[in-house]
Amino acid sequence: MSASSGIDLHGLWVPIVTPFDEKLEVDVDGLARLAGRILDDGATGLVVLGTTGEPATLTAEERELVVATCAGVCREQGRSFIVGAGSNSTWATVDEVARWATLAPDAAAVLVVVPYYTRPLEQGVVEHFRAVAAASPLPVVVYNIPYRTGRGLGADSLVELAATPGIVGVKQAVGALDRDTLAVLRDA
Repeated sequence: MSASSGIDLHGLWVPIVTPFDEKLEVDVDGLARLAGRILDDGATGLVVLGTTGEPATLTAEERELVVATCAGVCREQGRSFIVGAGSNSTWATVDEVARWATLAPDAAAVLVVVPYYTRPLEQGVVEHFRAVAAASPLPVVVYNIPYRTGRGLGADSLVELAATPGIVGVKQAVGALDRDTLAVLRDA
């Protein structure tokens, strides 16, 4: 979205799962092996704590362990990673993004989900992302996943966000190549 951001999001960024061992603890060795294999198989980078990693079901300590493990593998292989963040609260999201910027300062970006549960108006979601991007020390990727959040962003809002400083991309998880997605590809 933002060519002037200095971040290159081209290529394949793979959302990684969070494996557990027989004690129901994060399987750190298994996670490191999986991350290494994904990168060895040609992925550009990893998306850590996206929906696939099920961050909502992990404790804060488990989320930190997952990020630290994946970040370590990415550093070893000279690759990048994106960290999932966000909630239905703008200020809690700003705090979480700041925390990841401290704990994982070499993250390429944060993947920030559309606020869920409260389902703000679409313009409210745009303002949410503007506030997060303005406060974030890391580049922001907008995560539009209406199936999970109950609120989607249309093409006009996504194109508007594309012009927002600090926002560098969108993960458009809408289930199909729809008119809004085509409009964003054309206009942003």
